[in-house]
Amino acid sequence: MLRAGLTRTGNFGASTEKSGWHLLGNPYPAPLDWDVAPVPAGLSGAISVCRSTSPTQAVYLTRANGLGSLPDGLIAIGQAFFVRVIGDDPVDFPFTNALRTTTFDNVPVYRAAPAPRPVLRLTLAQPTAPALLADEVTVYAEPGATPGLDARYDGPRPGRNVGAPTLAALTPDGQELAVSGLAPADLLGAGTTVPLLLDVPAAGTWALHVADLRHLSGTAVTLTDALTGTRYDLHQQAEITFTAAQPGEIRDRFTLHFTPQPLTDSPLPPSHLSTLPPFVLSPNPATGRTHLTGAAPGTAIEVRDVAGRLVRTATAADSPTALDLTGLAPGVYVVRAGSATRRLVVE
Repeated sequence: MLRAGLTRTGNFGASTEKSGWHLLGNPYPAPLDWDVAPVPAGLSGAISVCRSTSPTQAVYLTRANGLGSLPDGLIAIGQAFFVRVIGDDPVDFPFTNALRTTTFDNVPVYRAAPAPRPVLRLTLAQPTAPALLADEVTVYAEPGATPGLDARYDGPRPGRNVGAPTLAALTPDGQELAVSGLAPADLLGAGTTVPLLLDVPAAGTWALHVADLRHLSGTAVTLTDALTGTRYDLHQQAEITFTAAQPGEIRDRFTLHFTPQPLTDSPLPPSHLSTLPPFVLSPNPATGRTHLTGAAPGTAIEVRDVAGRLVRTATAADSPTALDLTGLAPGVYVVRAGSATRRLVVE
């Protein structure tokens, strides 16, 4: 069975980010497994399903490269789904028997274990809302992915949710993704930022929740709120609540930061450890204030966050030097006194 002649033309025009979408349907009396679908050239590797949660509410579920909010990539019997043409030429999509699932038994599949992929999955919902009304975005690392829209690695959103919140990662040119793949060198090595777009149906209190965070232990994963100036360490804080003053789109407020973790207490080679001033931070972890002892009087003291930004300064005194931590977001910071550094955890 062939669905022929899918094109990128339409009311939005062939050159816009909203063109190329097609609504297809599962023609078989069995679920389809999108994860094994033979995606032809010119077609995005992502799929989206619109799940109604009430007569006036709906949420898009997206699957791309084995990840996303559509569970296991399965398309139910009679289920309609969105695909997207991304090339200039017409595309034919083949429905084959190989796409069908043949059993609902919990039969294990024995295959080579895939390489672990660094993954962050965030959800957006009102704190007391049913789980069905949450939206989510997935950011992950895989070789070959780029910051832009990739047919194989990304899952673009077909539209905003209806009567429910929308959460998306933005590409550098502003395209909205439900699944965003990035190269490991970008996500884990040099570090990168991922702007988020939110669209809430009502003013009030909302919550961003870390639904999944794995294989990122060597990377600082933080979320900044540009409106309040707060920075959250997602390894330490799984839920962030915020206030939306009005319903609608929230852009340029929340940004994800992936940064190589500050090194250990000292980034210098072991052979140099004996030359370090033996300064100590106490208490550590700390709340509100910590004290630095052991640095020579007059030594300049700097406190920097995981992005390397200077957040506090002081000068070492004859007695323990108090470092005011008021207003700093909970997380990991680096304190430098002269040529030595220590890691400080703010609670």
